Amino acid sequence: MADKKVVSIDLGREALKFVYAQVNKGSVKLVDCQSVTLEISHDADDQAWRAAVLEVLKQQKAAGSLDKKSEIYVTLPSSQVLARALKIPTADLQNQLEEEVKKNLPLPIEEAEWGYNVVAEAGDASHISLLAIKTSVVEEINAVFEEAGLSIAGATSGALDLADLLIAQGNGSVETPTAVLSIGASSTNLVIAEGKKIWMRTLPVTGASLVSSLTAGGASFDDARKTLLNEVDLSNAESESAKTIGQSLSRLVMEITRSIVNYRTSLSGEKPAKLLLTGGYAKIKGLDAFLQDKLKTDTAYLEAFSSFEGGSGDSFAFAEALGALTAVSGQAPYSVNLVPGDLQWQRSFDGKKPLIIAAIALLAVLFGALWFLNQGKISKEQEAAQTAQDTLQQAQKYDRAIKDVQKNIKAQLADNELYGRLLWEREAYVYTLSQLASKMPTNMWLYGVRSFTLGDISEENALSSNASDVLVINNEEDAKTLVRIGIECGYYGNWAEAMPEIQKLVAETVGNAGFKVGRDLPWSKYTELQMVVDLDWNNNGKDDFSEYKEKFSLKSGR
Repeated sequence: MADKKVVSIDLGREALKFVYAQVNKGSVKLVDCQSVTLEISHDADDQAWRAAVLEVLKQQKAAGSLDKKSEIYVTLPSSQVLARALKIPTADLQNQLEEEVKKNLPLPIEEAEWGYNVVAEAGDASHISLLAIKTSVVEEINAVFEEAGLSIAGATSGALDLADLLIAQGNGSVETPTAVLSIGASSTNLVIAEGKKIWMRTLPVTGASLVSSLTAGGASFDDARKTLLNEVDLSNAESESAKTIGQSLSRLVMEITRSIVNYRTSLSGEKPAKLLLTGGYAKIKGLDAFLQDKLKTDTAYLEAFSSFEGGSGDSFAFAEALGALTAVSGQAPYSVNLVPGDLQWQRSFDGKKPLIIAAIALLAVLFGALWFLNQGKISKEQEAAQTAQDTLQQAQKYDRAIKDVQKNIKAQLADNELYGRLLWEREAYVYTLSQLASKMPTNMWLYGVRSFTLGDISEENALSSNASDVLVINNEEDAKTLVRIGIECGYYGNWAEAMPEIQKLVAETVGNAGFKVGRDLPWSKYTELQMVVDLDWNNNGKDDFSEYKEKFSLKSGR
């Protein structure tokens, strides 16, 4: 089988990492690796990011590196991809899988693209690694590629790419339990592999959050970033900047420790014997020694190019893009394609369309020839040609009809009001969590979210043993209104002392009116709890639920 030209692109927040390769079954030969910085500010919105990505893609295409025929696989932004570990009875896997996925998604399953891999089996149960992303996110990214005259063949997550790379480096199995930590600008992936078992999690401590900790003295974000990557040395105990970063990294240490406990509990795995570092923000001087000391685990830097023929580059930058190639070539056991099914079908159809039309035209010519032989008229050749032309035009009409059907489907989806409303709710999750996370101290972490609508609260009150104050809602649309968010979180230290200050920080956050503690579970050094945050979307100082209580009647439970 001839080699095929494949391009793997890691869609980073600050840069795009391109790996150009020739791929055959079981082998990858690297041709070129390029990291191209995106010309955007650190606080640019998603629209500005997509515009910058488009500009880089056009440059690569103009240089001849990319074209319409390029087979392109992208690593999606990890901050947008949801990873979950599920456990489902093996005998009933296919029947229960979709229901379990629905339970674990923070949005309707119809609005998500998802895929899974069976990563381990224990007794009569299968351990499932689930990956999911909002369909609209992938469609927006695909639209950028289409505007550049390109198309995406596959899309996956950086965490799965790292797992595949680790397994490929071990020739199909990771003999020594190993963890990989990839620290990027907007997301940090932790992957643990043992044999063929894998476990993945995205951690809340990112390169951007480390940079932000150095801006407290008035430094700009760009200057702070240069300081972090070029000047900070964690081995220098007298350096104030090193002390600041060390304090921020203490939360990362807690997250890694907690993740290892979860891995060992859920997959009955061993503690990783070594930790490998990669990603653009793993370049901090002394980071390997710092983490080795705190985690008591051998720590080194991942040699991302070690199992590939040809090519070279910054080993920190290309690990996830290289991992994607191992799945394409069949060197790794796991793969997921998060490109929506209709886009995959369209790409397949577009690729085969010239052949289909050519085949129809050829058949038309053959039928025309048969007609010519059976007729015995002087104009036989002309009539056969006309028949072929008519058949070809009919095939083109079918092609246009297919595109019209697709256009109508998209128009109907765009007009669906419920779809728009649910998308808004999803953005409410992201906005609220990002706002709160920016205010929280480094020894507090957020790891789960649940929405509370007016309908949810009304039902809970009605089922309560004290039903003297039941909210009556007759309008189904009002019942779907999001008014509270329950956030699962943890605090390292004395929560009782810290809570008043945390309550003040939450109340000062735009869109929030404070919180109540739904439950708490104190441990020796930290507390796990649920913050029930009251939303205040119009920022009038009064929580939205109280305003709705005034709007609707209160029905006495007596």
